[in-house]
Amino acid sequence: MAKKKQRTDKGTPAKSAVKKKKEAPGNQSAGKATPKTKSSSGAAKPSKTTAAELDVARDRRRASECAVVGLGASAGGLDAFKRFFTEMPPDCGMAFVLIQHLDPTHESLTGDLLAKYTTMNVEQVEDRMPVEANHVYVIPPNRYLAVRRGELHLTAPLERRGMRMPIDFFFESLAEDQEERAIGIILSGTGTDGTMGVKTIKAHVGMVMVQEPSTAQYDGMPRSAMATGMADYILPIEKMPEALIKYVNHPYINQAGEATLAQRDPDHLNMILALLRARTSYDFHCYKKTTLTRRIQRRMGLSNVKQPADYVKFLRENPAEVTLLFKDLLIGVTSYFREPDAWRVLETEVLPDIVRRRSHQTLESRGSLREPCVAVDSGND
Repeated sequence: MAKKKQRTDKGTPAKSAVKKKKEAPGNQSAGKATPKTKSSSGAAKPSKTTAAELDVARDRRRASECAVVGLGASAGGLDAFKRFFTEMPPDCGMAFVLIQHLDPTHESLTGDLLAKYTTMNVEQVEDRMPVEANHVYVIPPNRYLAVRRGELHLTAPLERRGMRMPIDFFFESLAEDQEERAIGIILSGTGTDGTMGVKTIKAHVGMVMVQEPSTAQYDGMPRSAMATGMADYILPIEKMPEALIKYVNHPYINQAGEATLAQRDPDHLNMILALLRARTSYDFHCYKKTTLTRRIQRRMGLSNVKQPADYVKFLRENPAEVTLLFKDLLIGVTSYFREPDAWRVLETEVLPDIVRRRSHQTLESRGSLREPCVAVDSGND
């Protein structure tokens, strides 16, 4: 039987929820055009338009504080998206950005098709579109997508053909922009796109979820992401929404920016560090307190434990959680040589100049040339 069309909050059929970004009609009043201004003048009386603009700005500030979920998929991805949004409540308070491998020469129908499975607004991304809660954003064909300061930015791929990694590209920007509010999900697909991105999300204290490979039409991408050891959850799609909602409702996400565990509850922090030292022989007392507390609070969120005293008890009763916390504190770096411009200057200017000056010296006066390099023995810090 044909389903009755769902309707959006604006009273239009859900299928029509896919729409282009339009200019706000806020500057029209009583049929008269009013000039655009960046802010209201101090001499002018507050108008209805000004109040509406303030409401929009306030809503956007609130929306920019929501968790942003990036969903990456390739082959079999459309079916995975449909199953995901069938289970996800429309008032979940999250923003969803869908990154899919698309034919660069054809229009995408993903947004139109997904609008039948959710009453959230489903939009194909346009440049500088703000990220808002309870919205679904779909990448357009032949574009890379990034998020910066809560806005979505489109760029054309440098490679005309061949290997493209749009999921890695978006996940890396998501991690840097949203940090603990960044959530990356890898769904059905072939290849390894997204693998480097999930490492970056974990390095920025975000959360990673991977589709259980046995439930995916194509398990290449899920298995590649799992092989990093960075997945916080490995679940069938139908169980992902429940886990996400529990996670984003934890104080780690919705109280980000407030007092840290070290400030609120230093005694329980010291108990956690003592447990780690007793179980792993590693002493983290000298670690940077902000890094320690963010990673501990992240594990509390993943374990759905809200109070530090309860987490101490949880650690004592679950040795596996001690190991997971330990691994989080020793999160691996995502890449070496993170400042390519600095290394390029060293290679093309500094070293050649040193060698050139020393070439005029005699062998006896040259001595040795030493370049100190700071490093760690295992790549973990």
